[in-house]
Amino acid sequence: MMLKYCLAQICSVRLPVRYFGLVFIVLSGVMSAGASAKQEPTGEPISANDATFSKWQQFTAAELLHQARLFKDTNQPLSAELARSALLSAEHNNEQSIVVQSHAFLASLAVKSNETEQGQYHFDQAFELYGRASETAKQITLSLDYANALVSAKYYQQAETIIDDVLPLVQEHGEPYLSALLLSAKGLSYHKQKRFDQAIVEFTKAVNYLTGKSDKIKQQLAVTFHNIAQSYKHLKDAPRAISFYQKALDVQTSRHDQPAIAKALKNIAMAENKRGGYLVALDHALHSLEIQKTLNNTANYAELLLLTGIIYRQIGDFEKSLSYIQKAETLYEQDDDIAHLAEASNQTGLIYSSLKQFDNSRSFYLHTIELPEDRVKPETRAAAYREIGVIDYEAGRYDVALVMASKSDAIYRSINATLKTAQVDLLLGKIQLAQQNNTLATHHFQQSLVLATQVNNIELQAQAFNYLGRIMISKDVEGGIELLKRGLKLAEQADLKIDQLMSYEWLKQAEKQRGNTIQALNFAEQEIAMALAIHQEREAAELMRAKAKLDSHKMELELTALQEKIKLDGLKLAQKNNEIEIVRQSSQIAELELTKERYFNLLLVVLLAMSLITALLIYRRFAAARVRHKELDFLAAHDPLTGCFNRRILFDRMNKDFEGLEYIQEYSIILADIDLFKDVNDTYGHSVGDIVLRGVADIMQVNTRKIDTVARFGGEEFCIILPGAGEKQAVRLAEDMRRKIETCRFNDVSVTCSFGVTSLQDHNQTPSDLIDKADYALYQSKKQGRNQVTVWHQAIEETG
Repeated sequence: MMLKYCLAQICSVRLPVRYFGLVFIVLSGVMSAGASAKQEPTGEPISANDATFSKWQQFTAAELLHQARLFKDTNQPLSAELARSALLSAEHNNEQSIVVQSHAFLASLAVKSNETEQGQYHFDQAFELYGRASETAKQITLSLDYANALVSAKYYQQAETIIDDVLPLVQEHGEPYLSALLLSAKGLSYHKQKRFDQAIVEFTKAVNYLTGKSDKIKQQLAVTFHNIAQSYKHLKDAPRAISFYQKALDVQTSRHDQPAIAKALKNIAMAENKRGGYLVALDHALHSLEIQKTLNNTANYAELLLLTGIIYRQIGDFEKSLSYIQKAETLYEQDDDIAHLAEASNQTGLIYSSLKQFDNSRSFYLHTIELPEDRVKPETRAAAYREIGVIDYEAGRYDVALVMASKSDAIYRSINATLKTAQVDLLLGKIQLAQQNNTLATHHFQQSLVLATQVNNIELQAQAFNYLGRIMISKDVEGGIELLKRGLKLAEQADLKIDQLMSYEWLKQAEKQRGNTIQALNFAEQEIAMALAIHQEREAAELMRAKAKLDSHKMELELTALQEKIKLDGLKLAQKNNEIEIVRQSSQIAELELTKERYFNLLLVVLLAMSLITALLIYRRFAAARVRHKELDFLAAHDPLTGCFNRRILFDRMNKDFEGLEYIQEYSIILADIDLFKDVNDTYGHSVGDIVLRGVADIMQVNTRKIDTVARFGGEEFCIILPGAGEKQAVRLAEDMRRKIETCRFNDVSVTCSFGVTSLQDHNQTPSDLIDKADYALYQSKKQGRNQVTVWHQAIEETG
């Protein structure tokens, strides 16, 4: 195989006939080097007496160095031998250019082989030779390449030292682009060391040097913005990360680099999805998908399909989520991409878990586990085991859950996934606790606490303290309460309401156990208040998901379906309120039995206050439901961007009007289309395109009567129905709107519109007839040069 590869490499280069001898010697070198391929390039000084010099001396230094570069990645020992021979030959023949190139090549090759001292030697030699020749730019480029090689090999300190040494030289000679590249290399070194704050400082310095307008500078600027965004992402500063992803997108858009634009859109979509901005994420993901369709890159397209499916799952549109993920799975199967196929299978499992279809969910996780182990990422397989463990734990199948969670734990530990290991340890502790194995449960909770503390995950720390406190209560109430209070403090610090509720519940039980009735009552009240707060948050989250789902469907869900959902939500709300009331009353009764007579009046006051609060909350929820109903009515009838009616309302009104066709005297419609709107989006971006759409829609709505209907008919197309208006009146209105649009500027962008007009006097019998003829008239306006009004009549269709 190596021989075939080498032949392919050499034959791909057009060599003169005199090089053929070199080809055969190199090939024999490959074969003889095969047995010692694992040896590293030696760090011994070379001399003219070296055997390699005599072996290759019939070839020029340039020929030897060229061959050395060909074998850099496939056979490092041979590459080093050829480069050393090139160096000797060049020194012997006083070819200074080849000498310095050989030193530079050997420097990077030595770093790659972990021979840093030898690498430093060759780098110093090359740097000094360039200095003697007063080739400052080449000195800087050499330093940059060597620093990047050191960063790739994880010799960060050496790389940073070289960059710091050469930066004054760069700035002295006024090389802003090279300064930017060096600072970016230093930022990348910090980034790889997870020193993200320092990385951002260096990347930001680099940006200040990237001020030119050449494509090379723009490309580096976009890369640097991306690196800043990645650093902020690791610092969990989502807003700033998204801001810099957007800057990278703006630069790539100005370069018209479609693959880079698609990548930037995907990055924004991922970041927005992670922070809960699902609609923005969906918009960017779909835009990126449209670009990827044209790029013939199956892997990237499948990745975006999977991301879009994940976003739809977050919104709650499980049908669309499954559709996109299944498309991704099909592509992964075609490409035999088992690793990503496993990820898609896990995502499908999550969808079915959200749908409470746990048998289906479990089958997809098992599918991941059954895939070839060596082709699936360990974290993907571990996640499948973990999720099955959760399903079995919830179902009470503790033995199976224990086996699955243990396998997940072993994988996460093997790859040093500290956070994931902490999560699985918590699950293992819960399983052991359910089986009443308190000793093992305590061990796992303690392990989870240690690991969560290492990665500073407050949520897991709070949960571990809570479970440890719960176990401790049975043998040491005071110690258990102390642990629970530590868990409560962490939960309050991070506003983790579920964990606070858990703390209050178990602290209440602990205080009961030691006979502290007043404190127990206090925790019971806090428990009830927290339960109500959690309920409110869940209701708000459900409302946000419902709105997001409506928008993702372009507000075309039937109003009746929305009303049924509202009723169902109301029933669920009432049911949940009843459950909370029952819990509250049961708690109050239990506490009353334990409270002494002198606290009776206080308890009655508290009970009354809670009843009033509950009544107020119920009233506010039902008031909010009425407001929500009105909002949904509006959303179902209007286009969310322009505020115009949508197509469904348009056809509903036309169909209703035409039910009494024999009584209609006059009736006209106008179809309008923004000319060359795609150019606006391509030139100024979709945000400016949206401003143009809203501005044109506003002009149309202002210039029509209350009885008229303005609807967004398509992407940049609008339809206006004019009951009781004749053809002449419709033409005057269209011409008036055309002139106003032509003279307006929308965010400093000017556009024109073409119009098509038809009316009942043209013997139209159905709404479709009107639409078709107005569309044909609009087509004639476009055909005849745009920015004009055309009225349909039989003649234009016959001659058109």
